[in-house]
Amino acid sequence: MFYNTQKWIEKTKYENEDYSLFNGYSTYETLRTYNKNIFALRFHYERLKKSAMFLGLEVPEYAELKNILNEGIEKLNCKNDVRIKLMLNKYTSNKKSFYAFIEPMIEIDDLRESGVVLTISRERKPKNPVIPYYVKTSLNGYGMYLRQKYNAYYDAVVLNEFGYVTEGTKSNIFIVTAGVITTPPLSAGILPG
Repeated sequence: MFYNTQKWIEKTKYENEDYSLFNGYSTYETLRTYNKNIFALRFHYERLKKSAMFLGLEVPEYAELKNILNEGIEKLNCKNDVRIKLMLNKYTSNKKSFYAFIEPMIEIDDLRESGVVLTISRERKPKNPVIPYYVKTSLNGYGMYLRQKYNAYYDAVVLNEFGYVTEGTKSNIFIVTAGVITTPPLSAGILPG
């Protein structure tokens, strides 16, 4: 499903028809549902708002966004949980709206059994990026470059300038010890959340 700033339309394949839609002056958030409930929507909304403010983009009201997303989830009528990608760009900003993509989550049971193959990126996270780490945007070509360079792996673990683990190119990194989830600190240069 695709929300085109005005209505939901059926779309099963997303092609890179419009480079600026996917890779231009924009910001995004990726969410998921658990039992058809959007996980941490308020948190993701606030993070999207912060990124949008940095880029000078307008964000729709929280209640409106929530209602539209729930409508899309209902229309998709999927038995599984779904992944949602929200995007804001100059076009959506002018309309005080957003784009949204909703697709079913596909659990790959083999991954649970066999695990995934990761690599450690040879490139380090830049110490002082032009665009702060908290801004989720493809304008920072660094992330896109690393995803392409290491696309033979499930993900690449990125280290900061001191050699500390930060995050993957598309994944958060955490460990669970005695039932406590621990992530690298924000000061390592990671995206909050």
